[in-house]
Amino acid sequence: MASTGTAERVQHIQTILTTRLVMEHARSRVWDQFPMVPPEAKLGGADSGDTVDIRFQRRLDINTDTLLEKTDIVPSSVTGQKMSITIVEHGDAIQRTELAQIVQKGNLDDDLANLVSSQHTSSIDRLAGRAYFEGNAVVLRPNGVTARSGLDSTNDALDASGVGISFLSRPLSMLRAAGAPGDATDGNGQQKYMTVINPVIAHDLIQTAGFLPALQQREGRNDLFNGEVGEIMGLRFMVSEQGKVYPGAGNLAQATTLNGAVLIGATSFVATSATGIAVGDILTIGVLEDGAGTVDVEKTAEKTENVLVTAVSGTTITIAGLGFVEADVTTPGFRYAHATLSAVTEADLVAAMPVFGPQSAMKAYATRTGPMGEGRVSGPFDVLGRFVNVGWYAVLGYKKTIGIWTVRIEVATKHQHLVLNQ
Repeated sequence: MASTGTAERVQHIQTILTTRLVMEHARSRVWDQFPMVPPEAKLGGADSGDTVDIRFQRRLDINTDTLLEKTDIVPSSVTGQKMSITIVEHGDAIQRTELAQIVQKGNLDDDLANLVSSQHTSSIDRLAGRAYFEGNAVVLRPNGVTARSGLDSTNDALDASGVGISFLSRPLSMLRAAGAPGDATDGNGQQKYMTVINPVIAHDLIQTAGFLPALQQREGRNDLFNGEVGEIMGLRFMVSEQGKVYPGAGNLAQATTLNGAVLIGATSFVATSATGIAVGDILTIGVLEDGAGTVDVEKTAEKTENVLVTAVSGTTITIAGLGFVEADVTTPGFRYAHATLSAVTEADLVAAMPVFGPQSAMKAYATRTGPMGEGRVSGPFDVLGRFVNVGWYAVLGYKKTIGIWTVRIEVATKHQHLVLNQ
């Protein structure tokens, strides 16, 4: 009787995983569709290293000097610009055995390939996005607000009076003045730029004066970006779940702390004080990112998340969150564990909108893993051939080119939302 051995199963998983990666990346790629990849940023064997120097030239300054017939012309010198991109390894893996295949009672190979490919593409997009919304030299907030904590959902939302088109024109004008290349020109000959927003402010966007839906403003042509929803005055909007938000960072309503640690999956917590907390409020638990956006909450010991208040009894707060206990996926609770005295904040949600062009960031990658990484299956490693690893692997890096070529906008949103900084 014919049988299927471990080698055949591994090949089967590899085929499914590779297919899933390609399809998922084609569907989900938003941030990673923008960075430039110069020829020297594709690192192979002879030119390998942990960094790569990218050289490029700035355009010459405008010269209006009169040329005299008898005077020699003194040529301008070309100053080479150089930036260094560090490439590092990224990846993740899960493991399956024959027993897991039986216990799961499903097509585990297919399910694992789907899980790995989805995580892979989201992770790559998050890495690319950081090149645009972190460490911006210029940050603009509406109505003269100087700190993120001063943004409120009544006056400082994208569609609020005094924001909208007049506010969006500021980063566009700055990029045009700085000579940042755009991806196209509008009907007035002005350079067009892009931004990626979180779905939470897409509702505000469509209510903003001057918004044109993507299919209308592109006149039916097939040149839409992944996730593109529309345009305002030469600024093209893409929507992605990886669009940056700052939970609990805006105008403060309530602040307290945890009066005891909570575990992953917990559906309630005890607050030091519950004054002002009511059913329907959205609370942020954990470390807030500061006004400069320099706190990398994804790498802190405690993750930050939002939860929805469903009941209040004294200082005991019952919540629904974006996590769950493995034994009960129907009861949403905390996704992360939080320590005693962790911050509990109720404040307006703030969203980041980086405005950039096609040369605002660059990408380098190892040619072996490709520009988007690859799916991998390894094993089995044990004597009985049980454990097979299914995962993804990438060697790449991103970096801004010229600081002024990416301007970050920060606005509040009228629509509260459960978000994660995961």
